[in-house]
Amino acid sequence: MKITRGIRGAAAGVLSLLSIAATSASAAKEAEPRPEPVRSTSRTADVPVAADARNQPRARLPRESATEAVSRGTIAGPTTAAGPPATPVAPATVRARPRFDMDGDGRDELVVGASASPGGFVLHVRYSGSSRQEILTAPAIAEPRHRLAHQFTAGDFNGDGFQDLAVASSRMLAQGVFENGIFVYDGGSGGLDRSNVKYLPGLHVGAIAAGDLDNDGRDDLAVSDGGATPDRDGPFRGSVTVLSGTEDGLTRDGAVELRQVVPRWQGLVEEEFGTQLVIGDSTGDGYDDLVVSGFRRGTTESDRHGIVTLFPGSVGGPSVAGVTKIEGQRDTPGHTLQVDVMVLSDLDQDGRADLVLGVPRTSGGLVIYLRGASSGLTWAGHRVIDQETPGVPGEVDDDPTGGLFGYSLATGDATGDGIPDLLVGAMTMTVGTVQDAGSVTLIPGTPAGPTGAGSFVYTQNAVGSIRRAGAGVMNDRPEPNDYLGSSVAILDLDGTGPLEMFAESKYEDMWQQAPGEPYGLITTLRLDGPRNLRGTPQAHWLRLVAVRQQRPADFPDPDVRIVHFGYRLLGG
Repeated sequence: MKITRGIRGAAAGVLSLLSIAATSASAAKEAEPRPEPVRSTSRTADVPVAADARNQPRARLPRESATEAVSRGTIAGPTTAAGPPATPVAPATVRARPRFDMDGDGRDELVVGASASPGGFVLHVRYSGSSRQEILTAPAIAEPRHRLAHQFTAGDFNGDGFQDLAVASSRMLAQGVFENGIFVYDGGSGGLDRSNVKYLPGLHVGAIAAGDLDNDGRDDLAVSDGGATPDRDGPFRGSVTVLSGTEDGLTRDGAVELRQVVPRWQGLVEEEFGTQLVIGDSTGDGYDDLVVSGFRRGTTESDRHGIVTLFPGSVGGPSVAGVTKIEGQRDTPGHTLQVDVMVLSDLDQDGRADLVLGVPRTSGGLVIYLRGASSGLTWAGHRVIDQETPGVPGEVDDDPTGGLFGYSLATGDATGDGIPDLLVGAMTMTVGTVQDAGSVTLIPGTPAGPTGAGSFVYTQNAVGSIRRAGAGVMNDRPEPNDYLGSSVAILDLDGTGPLEMFAESKYEDMWQQAPGEPYGLITTLRLDGPRNLRGTPQAHWLRLVAVRQQRPADFPDPDVRIVHFGYRLLGG
């Protein structure tokens, strides 16, 4: 993908990339039994497992043009949007969207994943409304010491009104043998409690998400092994474990395990269930629902499917009754319809959280908007948005990596009109002649959800960036392999006006300085124009500009030196 001025026309045939059908577990075919829950009645022992390469990065797949895809199944027509959405209905229960407020001051905290020396992976927490900041490392509870891992999320697991932080961890017991688990830092009026950290052993985390699946006022935690399972010859391929929140925080007692039964599909050679997780009330019944992405492949490269499954929440937690699924298929050899990221947010303000799928490896990247519905996942009223959608700046070029539009996603009211917007990262976007510089696109929300109309794009070529006191040195020059948009977030750090936008550039400065020097960049973005109060209409002549840039040197700590930003922002 290549950023240019102006607006491209709609890409004809975008929907021909997809063959997606919604199915209900109650009507599932015998050939594909519905997922089965397994409840644990006792705390699982911490069992070391052998190391493997399941979490190694996948090779990037080549792009496919719309004309190379073959239309199949239930999708008809070349447009990128279905008919107008149904009339909004009142929500069954008003539920506040989970925040990232660890100290209870009504404002989110900025949490940045980073690598440090010493310590390996760490989390830097900057508390809003004060100058306080801290770096979280794994507690020294045993030798050899644990190291934090790259998977983390926030939720109020004990129901005290403060967001807690759950972080995956591991330690090597012997060569090739690891112990995995999760550390939970409780939130409180003083911020995260580092002196009384809870440890949950025996959990190898590939994906993680938090939400209140049983509507008891305490968030639950869902974790997966990244889609795989150690028993590749067993009856299941991947599983998701759900831990309940209690007044004492998360517990493994009574944990629910959801498994994807291997379909009776001749020639099946790969099945992954749980590559990504997200939780939110998509059905509007007051219970958060669990959405799980997966992937399967047959004996030929054309037998590639992306799968997204919704488990509705209930008084007993995630339920297998009424499970719905959508499945995408590509017919061109060497390609996949793989969902890399998901977010749930009520973008059309009808009381049900809508699902947005990031599919960056398809034809330069696209996002799929699916409206929440009482029946679960449905294709009705869907919308596909890419950089050929009217109102979205950009055009397709011949860069073999594509732009990876949809690699990262975040939602929140960044325009100040009271409707959530969609922030999309495209970390390998070509900017001018600079390959893999990256870009970030803000797609404004509407009462019908995001349409692409009136979108804004930011690259480091942007003119008119604001320099203000304390903002530091601004670098507006795109460089090869900066990867701007590797992670994005929308947060409320000041409690007033439109929400703040953040974009990570995971390799900023890496290639322009000596080995071992710190690299990575966090850019704060906002719409440049009249300062609107939240809930008022936005101005029409706004631009998306940088107002602050922060590098590792801007996060000083006497004991730990941050050497790399590039492991996600909390706030999707």
